[in-house]
Amino acid sequence: MPRRISPRLTRVFLLGLALLLAGCTELVNLARMGLDGGDHYRVSGRQVFWISYSAPASTFNVRRSETQLMADAATFEVLADEAYARDAHRVFYRGAWLEDAHAGSFRIVQVARLAIRSADPVEPGYALDRARVWTKGQLLDGAQAATFQWLGRRYARDAAAVFLGPERLPDADPATFRVLPGELDLAADTRTVWVNGLPVRASDPAAVRGLGGAYWTDGRAIYWLTEALIGAEVASFRVPAGMQYGEDAGGRWQGPQRANR
Repeated sequence: MPRRISPRLTRVFLLGLALLLAGCTELVNLARMGLDGGDHYRVSGRQVFWISYSAPASTFNVRRSETQLMADAATFEVLADEAYARDAHRVFYRGAWLEDAHAGSFRIVQVARLAIRSADPVEPGYALDRARVWTKGQLLDGAQAATFQWLGRRYARDAAAVFLGPERLPDADPATFRVLPGELDLAADTRTVWVNGLPVRASDPAAVRGLGGAYWTDGRAIYWLTEALIGAEVASFRVPAGMQYGEDAGGRWQGPQRANR
């Protein structure tokens, strides 16, 4: 009777295969999810540990490290974004103590998310306590916890500013800033359109909408990311479902260029 391969050995093999085929950070992180749940916290009796894995792209040698935390096991809990945890007195991010965080009021606003497909946004995640805001375990400088809100994708705002992950968007108007639906990382206020965090001076930001793929319009012109399509017909322009190219009455567009007929 053939010998059955253990599930753990299978997971290690799959991690090595992912590294061989891709060698990219995203796949490494996703592959880690098959090893003891990936990087994680573990409570053992009265002790709390942070367990992490490292897998350099040049080798299949998956290294496991275990760090004991100065945490109270009796009150310790892992939060909705599992990189964060707290006990009655301290907050932790990936095993590091966030000294400025207030444990009693600390909460997750939005869970960080890795991109699996290229069209998916990498959402940085936000957390706050009674006074401060964090993203990926770093203080969001100047953010006001009392008025802070996640808007969608990578964007957030408070009463005074708009944020893209850890960065402020200069000149963005928090009162009118909105994130638009669709595949593209597209947002606008009354003055400016933002594509992947880059400003675009469109004719009519209030009329902006995504068309599919990386295309969008303000009703007067067609854009691919931050570039206007010279000669594109607004009335007939469309992006076929699931495709990354565009079409108008004159033919097909690949990116910002009209394709050869």
